[in-house]
Amino acid sequence: MKRTKRVTTEEFLSLRKKEGTERAYTALVHHYSKPIYFQIRYILFDHSITDDLVQETFLKAWKNIHSFTGPGSVEGWLRKIATNEVLMHLRKTKTRVSLVSNEVEAEDGVFHIEPQAPSYWNPRDGEERFLLAIEQLPEKQRLVFTMKYFEDITYVEMAEQLGGSVGSLKASYHHAVQKLKGELGED
Repeated sequence: MKRTKRVTTEEFLSLRKKEGTERAYTALVHHYSKPIYFQIRYILFDHSITDDLVQETFLKAWKNIHSFTGPGSVEGWLRKIATNEVLMHLRKTKTRVSLVSNEVEAEDGVFHIEPQAPSYWNPRDGEERFLLAIEQLPEKQRLVFTMKYFEDITYVEMAEQLGGSVGSLKASYHHAVQKLKGELGED
């Protein structure tokens, strides 16, 4: 995905000081709503939930806008908020996100998702197979893979957002790639 010009930390802090908090917040929403949307969407694959979490991300950013002083990037700060929103959502729902229709069954209070493909879905279609394989990855591997593959976020930026070392993130990405290759029948 091609990156567009973003607001630098210095520009954001200067704008907030000169023109006020509302103007700085408007600039954040203008420059980052799309990247944040796609960061969340590539993990959850659900438009309405993604929209809700984007709103929650920017609401939290608004509430904490005075606390951001650097030294990290404003983009990293927003992405970390978005990542935390996704993780909280996944913990709350305790379900795996599905690309296709689901039937949810409860056994002993534990919910299980049973993917049920619509009749028009062709499992040989490459994109659907790829996305379905991604959703089967463990949570951390899925996060790392989607951030690296779809957003081209560096491991250093990921470490700032997700915590952990660069080495562990590289290992998670490598394991995700190996699982995807196995799932998709590639060597």
